[in-house]
Amino acid sequence: MADIVPDTAEQATSVLLTFTRGLEGDLRDVEAARRDIRAGARMINRWALPPA
Repeated sequence: MADIVPDTAEQATSVLLTFTRGLEGDLRDVEAARRDIRAGARMINRWALPPA
């Protein structure tokens, strides 16, 4: 991501880490946490990456 959008890579990384840490706080349903992390990563990457 840093090669493609260097201006937003650091911010996107920070958001992803914060998001993941929040989900890891409650791992009673590990599969649900994994699904949420994947969905969040897709959303953040769509926001951070410029359209093709």
